[in-house]
Amino acid sequence: MSDYEKLLLTLQKELAYQQQILSLISREQIAIVKLNQEELDQCCREKGNLVEEARNLEKQRHAAIDSIALREAGERSPAPKFLELLARCPDRQLKKQLAAIGEELKTVASRVRKLNEGNGSLIKNCLGLIGSTIAIMRSHPGAELPTYRQNGKLKSQSQDPAFTDARAGITRSA
Repeated sequence: MSDYEKLLLTLQKELAYQQQILSLISREQIAIVKLNQEELDQCCREKGNLVEEARNLEKQRHAAIDSIALREAGERSPAPKFLELLARCPDRQLKKQLAAIGEELKTVASRVRKLNEGNGSLIKNCLGLIGSTIAIMRSHPGAELPTYRQNGKLKSQSQDPAFTDARAGITRSA
């Protein structure tokens, strides 16, 4: 198996992991919206495992790229970019497959990033709402809050506030 074929195999595995991560992030988003802590925790654990496996594949990808660069350049040099490797690939069919999987990986990675950012915003908003709710529940109003009587007038006022000119102290009749 050539180094380019090893690279293709590694990229295919990476794509599979990225797609699984994308699916998990979608499940995570649903759990955030539904405030389902158990599901959110489960998603985070699964995502952590997938990310760790994806990191191992990333190391394999770098090793394959370094191997190709070392074989072609004859000495250690900075790792070439993916497009440079693609241009050097001698097999036309393999080059086509590498280009296709590279584009697909870029698309999936972009979707993962966007969903992750969206989930981060959702979590921040949820935490803000929870904090506000807790603050409301803990606060003790100094005075009785204005409520309406059965006749539609405020309990704290004898006159309907819609017909009171508070600035002048004048009450208008309907």
